[in-house]
Amino acid sequence: MYKYILTLIFASFLTLQAEEGQKWEVILTENLSSIKKLQILDDNTMYACSFRSIMKSTNVGLSWESQYIGTTKPLMDIHFLDENTGWVVGYHGVIVKTTDGGNTWIDLSLPEPLTLSDVCFLNKNTGWICGRGGYISHTTDGGKTWQVVDIGIDKDLTAIEFFDNNTGWIVGGYSDYENNLSYAIILKTTDGGKTWNKLDLPFGVNTFALHIVDENNVWIGGVHGIINRTSDGGETWVNQRTNIDKPIFDIEVIDQNTAYAVGGWGSTEGFGIGQAGGGIKAKRVEAPKEKPYAEEHDVSQIFTKNDTRDYPMGGLVFKTVDGGENWVPTAWFKDIDLLSGIEISSNGTVYVTTGNKGKVLRLQK
Repeated sequence: MYKYILTLIFASFLTLQAEEGQKWEVILTENLSSIKKLQILDDNTMYACSFRSIMKSTNVGLSWESQYIGTTKPLMDIHFLDENTGWVVGYHGVIVKTTDGGNTWIDLSLPEPLTLSDVCFLNKNTGWICGRGGYISHTTDGGKTWQVVDIGIDKDLTAIEFFDNNTGWIVGGYSDYENNLSYAIILKTTDGGKTWNKLDLPFGVNTFALHIVDENNVWIGGVHGIINRTSDGGETWVNQRTNIDKPIFDIEVIDQNTAYAVGGWGSTEGFGIGQAGGGIKAKRVEAPKEKPYAEEHDVSQIFTKNDTRDYPMGGLVFKTVDGGENWVPTAWFKDIDLLSGIEISSNGTVYVTTGNKGKVLRLQK
């Protein structure tokens, strides 16, 4: 393993607009690789999954160890049950597992060259993975063997999460390039994955973000800054908009009123919303040709509830304090293409990961 120390550097080199009083700091930089996922295990230990490597910190991000996991293939997701036992999935059927906190990794990769997008384990034996082409599979022996679940879907699945041993959700979607439309795929099981039901989402779009609060309350997000929420297990949905036409890649819920979402400029721009009878055509927003210059400041502009300004590119953090009725952009990183994930620690500290420039940023309290 390679260990390197990162000095906490305030995000002054990033072109940033934020709420008054916000100060973000960079705690990890992987300039050549996007950070796909951050998982916080306790007050000290966290793991970061980048496109190229796994990194571990045992001192709240003051320093990181880069772990050798035995593959150079691109990585997509990481899931730890505790500080010792975890799995990583990625391109070309990559699955690796550790039982000693990342000191050693066991190769459990699939023989097929599949792209695996997400992994979720309920305990040390039972786990699930999903990926491109409608791929779903589960294991009952910790990942040594996998059983494919065929539900007749061949579209990309991006996230899988279980609330308990019985109730689980999968989201994904696809784009109709010919007609510039986007559609959601929402799957739910209530019998531990024996059967999966496809749910109707009248105002659905290609979906990337999934957050389960309990067996009834679920939030999802996708292209066009659209967030959908259900409080009855998927029977009905409340459609919410951030008013900014950027994809939502992750959602973190604190309580019934307070939640964060992150996203930003990406290749899904320009697609309308697929629904019965047609869809809504969306205007494609091009990134500016000039690279924005970096300026050192904590605040350059205050965001408001009814903010509808054009954000041509950059990573965005949204927040709601009224259950999603209003989503306010609280930070805009103009020279980061997108924010790929968000995690909130037990003490309320907010962390975000970047889809380019490979960074983990922390909002100082």
